[in-house]
Amino acid sequence: MSASTRIKNLIRKKDIELAFEGYQASSFQTGLEIGAGDGYQSHLLLKYIKRLTCTEYYEDSFSQSNMISGVEYRTLDVSDIDEHFANRKFDIIFSSNVLEHITSIESVIPKFGSKLKDNGIMIHVMPNRTWKFLHILIWYFMLPNIIRKKLFNHNKSGVKRDFEWKKSGNNPNASQIGVDENRRVLSKLF
Repeated sequence: MSASTRIKNLIRKKDIELAFEGYQASSFQTGLEIGAGDGYQSHLLLKYIKRLTCTEYYEDSFSQSNMISGVEYRTLDVSDIDEHFANRKFDIIFSSNVLEHITSIESVIPKFGSKLKDNGIMIHVMPNRTWKFLHILIWYFMLPNIIRKKLFNHNKSGVKRDFEWKKSGNNPNASQIGVDENRRVLSKLF
């Protein structure tokens, strides 16, 4: 595991600890994780959620190495969430570092709300300026290694693998909306 992944995981673990402070283990019967990514936080969420459903935009994000037995996995665009789940299905909806990639938060947040049970809650973690600055700093520090891996991407047998650069971050349909703009929209919604 790379140094940047270890740092990211430490931060994400702390995010979960802070977000769920005061909640007992198995506090929620059903939960939806929007943007499961590499699955690290999914493992942590299982402490609080009995039946977890994880979603991700890219199908290849779910691999046997990060899938958890008993967890349901779905590939979807969160803009279409109303097509994938029944209303009033979840006790909790959780996302971490996802909302800043959504082009139309005004339309998506109400869709999330319709999937919650009457007393359900949503927890959405978004990066602040400090986190984004550190993330960019780490990325530039790791850039030579990333380029080396992309140029010389070989598996153990020495066969070069094909790869495809993701063109627009996590959502190829998204325009680059800043975190501050999303915060402004969210503050109007709540």
